[in-house]
Amino acid sequence: MGISAFSQEVIKPMKWVVRPSFGISLPITTLSTGYITDDLVGFDGQTYYGQFISTTYFFNHWGLEFSLAGNHSSKLEGRFDRFRAVVEDKYSGNYFVSVNSGGQYPASNFISGAIEKGSLGPVYKVEKNRWVIIGRAMIGVTSFDTDWGSASLKGKGSNELIEIGWDTGRPVKDFFTFNPSFTLGYRVFDRIVLDFDLNYRIYNIDFDYTETTENLNTKDITTQNYSYSNLINEFSVGFGLMIVIK
Repeated sequence: MGISAFSQEVIKPMKWVVRPSFGISLPITTLSTGYITDDLVGFDGQTYYGQFISTTYFFNHWGLEFSLAGNHSSKLEGRFDRFRAVVEDKYSGNYFVSVNSGGQYPASNFISGAIEKGSLGPVYKVEKNRWVIIGRAMIGVTSFDTDWGSASLKGKGSNELIEIGWDTGRPVKDFFTFNPSFTLGYRVFDRIVLDFDLNYRIYNIDFDYTETTENLNTKDITTQNYSYSNLINEFSVGFGLMIVIK
């Protein structure tokens, strides 16, 4: 009588993983107001993100994760030109206009992005055969710049000189963010998992731009505030991989 032996593949549960991923963020609500300062704000609803830093340690089904993503948008790269055009359109009828802004000196890079998002919090994992499901309820910070702007006006046919400045006082804005997310992955190799990611972020934006206008001839100074306040809801979809360290 012959006996056949079959071996069943055993895959060890993941304990420590890193998870780079890439995707697109889509706005449910946006920040645009129609103010002259809109293009000084380093924020855009629809962006592409790269999550280069993400690490999770699982104690069993539960674990703890830290992630950092950078969001990019080609629209943000042209915001100084749009700001200059808006200012010139408003004042060039009566003045010669010279415009400057911190937005003409991009500070973001390929890694950090124009908008930075960091999150930390608990995660829950289910593994069945080669399938991996992870749910998260994390908190963190969303950061972006609010650049200064200025304009020098010289009266056409007169000696009138006017200086206008726009700023928020503190250029970098950080906003507390709630970040639930979901990952579905398939373990193609023992240490490599291909995954599909869904992210949701919600955060309250609230800051003011102050416009200061000084007539250099009369020394008169006037100010006006432009308020930016909205509850931002953002949904993102991405793909990536989990690399099993342990």
